[in-house]
Amino acid sequence: MSSSESKVKSKLILAKNLNFNHEKLQKIELFVNEVLNYNKKYNLISKNSEKDIWHRHVLDSAKLIKHIDSKKFNSLYDIGTGAGFPGIMLSIFYSDILTFHVKLYEKSKVKVDFIKSILQKLKLKKTYIYDNDYQSVISFLNSKTSKFLVSIFLIFSYFFSALSISEVFEDYIRDENIKNAANKALNLFAIIFPLFTIIILFNLS
Repeated sequence: MSSSESKVKSKLILAKNLNFNHEKLQKIELFVNEVLNYNKKYNLISKNSEKDIWHRHVLDSAKLIKHIDSKKFNSLYDIGTGAGFPGIMLSIFYSDILTFHVKLYEKSKVKVDFIKSILQKLKLKKTYIYDNDYQSVISFLNSKTSKFLVSIFLIFSYFFSALSISEVFEDYIRDENIKNAANKALNLFAIIFPLFTIIILFNLS
């Protein structure tokens, strides 16, 4: 699938299945263009994933809204946001809810500067970027309730990421044996990695 085809297909899914309106799609397109332009000088995302940015980064991030009830929760934390996935994507979607805010955490100065410029260009007033304020995150994760909620979020995130990557395998890998081996490795990763992360999370003190 070419990058232009991936873009068209992803935008259709965003509009029809995930309810992103025209204004929000325009913001996403501006965001993606800024990521790709910035990526020419700095390493925001992998060079290999640039052509699949709409599918692997944009769509994967947007799918998380299916598991967020904005009526029960009015804030999101994206720890290690990098280029702004999924934080900026979620911020764009919930930008019309005045009481909803998103907090982004990133230690790389290059990426923090990029996020700050994006927040201004997209006029995301309820989104905040923190570069060194990790202690508040650790404090937040110390409670059992927070650990449980983050664990559920991690499980769903890795599960749906694995599904999306599996779709890429379907598009690009023709050999059935290689495809099956790749999917098995992907499923194993989708189980072990979140489990390992959850173990670390529950050992935070």
